[in-house]
Amino acid sequence: MILPPDINITTHFHPEDLKTLENIETSEKILFETTTYFNEIAITENQFGRFLKFGDSYQAGILKHGLYQGNLHYTNYFLLAPLFNQNIKNILILGMGTGNLAHNFLKLIPDLKNIDIVEIDPEVVDVAQKYFDFKPDKKINVHIQDARVFVRNIKNKYDLIILDIFTSSGLPYRFMTEEFLRETNTILNKNGIIFTNMFGLQNIDSDNNLIFKSLLKTYKSVFNQVLVQPALYGNIELYRTLFGLKHDLTELTNILIIASNSKTLLSKRKIIDKAQKMQDKFNIIGIKKIDKYAGDIFEIEINVNQYKNFLDNEEEELKLNLNNLKEYLKCSNPK
Repeated sequence: MILPPDINITTHFHPEDLKTLENIETSEKILFETTTYFNEIAITENQFGRFLKFGDSYQAGILKHGLYQGNLHYTNYFLLAPLFNQNIKNILILGMGTGNLAHNFLKLIPDLKNIDIVEIDPEVVDVAQKYFDFKPDKKINVHIQDARVFVRNIKNKYDLIILDIFTSSGLPYRFMTEEFLRETNTILNKNGIIFTNMFGLQNIDSDNNLIFKSLLKTYKSVFNQVLVQPALYGNIELYRTLFGLKHDLTELTNILIIASNSKTLLSKRKIIDKAQKMQDKFNIIGIKKIDKYAGDIFEIEINVNQYKNFLDNEEEELKLNLNNLKEYLKCSNPK
């Protein structure tokens, strides 16, 4: 997540949900832990599934529940990519996670030619294989390398790029800058598309959504078309599936920024229609109601004029925005 774990993200519990939570007993078992140059890594397991943690932050996981088995719900939004571009042959995934996303794409797009995964920490690749059933495939190439160096030097072009790089402190600043996005843009095919995962306020257009709005402005300065998709349905389904809760728990959510240099991106209505027609394919990878995920596309224009682009030499701007967001959350969620 882009926000460090010291930020209070929990809103007041609804009385019904509080009662439900009081009756849930969770016992988490540590299967593996190690410290590398890049991360404090732990693999944990409880009655809900198996998870990859960096420090105190849950980074990825596979849910194993009677009602749902598969990715953490935010990951399913990446799988909407074929609805935007039906000619995806080459995919670049920046950030390994569990590795399950790559296998999902192979099932979803049978004529896919190649997936390159870039991960800087070799231990993350090892735990993906040992604890999350990631298996090498003739169509999947894993590169142990800094993602920015890889993007700068690779000669290939991609139809889809997934940016999902996180440390225990969040999305590293150098993967948020205009310079990095311009480098990424050079390896996209003509109608290629990039999906970026970040964290921000559920109230998308809030003036307090500082980091998101600065990042959105940065994307708009580089790409012709930019869409925003908060993971609202996915997060609510996560709480409902795992805990039986009926209300949302946080003011924060994963937000997908979807960008392309094509002349136009499909409208929300057309994406929903295509999702409904392709539901049978998504059933293969265990995702029901894919049109509900598509329905989270945010179509209202977001004003970002007053915000600054993120630039390589201005990381202090991110720290200022982060401190302001901390103060906002502290005021809105008094203890």
